[in-house]
This record gives sequence, C-alpha cells and structure tokens, in this order.
Amino acid sequence: MTDKSPIGQDIPEAVHEILPAAAPGPRVPPRAAPSVAARWDHDFRLFFTARTVAPFGDGMVAVALAAGLLGAGRPASSVGHALGAWMGPIAAFVLLAVPGVSRLRRIRSESWPDPCEG
Repeated sequence: MTDKSPIGQDIPEAVHEILPAAAPGPRVPPRAAPSVAARWDHDFRLFFTARTVAPFGDGMVAVALAAGLLGAGRPASSVGHALGAWMGPIAAFVLLAVPGVSRLRRIRSESWPDPCEG
C-alpha cells in the first residue's frame, strides 16, 4: 500500500509566507577554516609558551625560598614567614579587588549606555 500524495502537500501556505525568499545576488562561498600553521603564528607561540611556563615558575617560588633561606643558615621558621609575606599581599589583593571590580562593573554599566541596546 503506497501513498501517492506528493511530498509537502500538507504544508500550510502560511509557512511559505513566514520564510523569506532567498536574497538575490552572487553567492559567496563559505570561508575555509584557517590552517593549523596559520593559527600557530609567532605571537601565539610566544603567548602559549609563556602561559605554559608561568605556572611552573610560580610553583618553584616556594622551593627557591626554602633552599635559599635554609642554605643561608636561617631557621626553618623563616621559610614560613617568607612564604607568608609572599602570599599575604596576594590574598589581600584578591579579597579587596574582587568586590571592587564588581562595584566598578556596576557603576560603569549605570553611567555608560550599552551600545548593543540601541
């Protein structure tokens, strides 16, 4: 048993009115994705290398402080004091900067209109 009705016969005419007709003019082919070599240009390689090496450098600060202070004959408690003095400003900056940035964002959004909202 086959249905001999043409495909799409049951589509209402209102659907054809909603969908716009294709715009006249030349068809522009889609751009191809950039090659891998184009994405890894010199500037990006430097940026990627720096972002990869930086966490290793941050992790070595504690080791360098401990080796330097203990090698200089300082007691082990001085390592804790040095690490606290190094980490204290970072913690204070995070605790003070996060509320400040959120307030600045709120003030900025109230004083300058959003260009996207027209």
